[in-house]
Amino acid sequence: MSSELRVIDETFAETAPLAENPDSPLNRRGSTRHAFRVIQRIAPYDGTKMPAAADFCPAACRNISTQGFSFLWPEVPSFKHLILALGERPQVTYVAAEVARTSPMPRDRKWTLVGCRFLRRFGNHLPS
Repeated sequence: MSSELRVIDETFAETAPLAENPDSPLNRRGSTRHAFRVIQRIAPYDGTKMPAAADFCPAACRNISTQGFSFLWPEVPSFKHLILALGERPQVTYVAAEVARTSPMPRDRKWTLVGCRFLRRFGNHLPS
């Protein structure tokens, strides 16, 4: 396991109890969240032009609900909207999301926890 993935794994373990606690500041969702510790692909989205396949990069997801998802990012994202490529080919679903909040990870502040709200589902093909 690479050192970067090890840090992500340790960060997941560190914050999982906080996210499960309904009174925790890390728990802000109105729907039940589920652990979703997988690498998915995301791309910044300007709301008009869909990103090209080359614009997508891996993101370490943390959890998911019917309303949104969260992922770890190496810095505060410079984008407000994104497209999430959910799943693996050929079963990919593309979803537009909005960054709702960001917070530095408690122990390793080089990582930012990014919470997103789902906006729209595009299905398994990105519109041109």
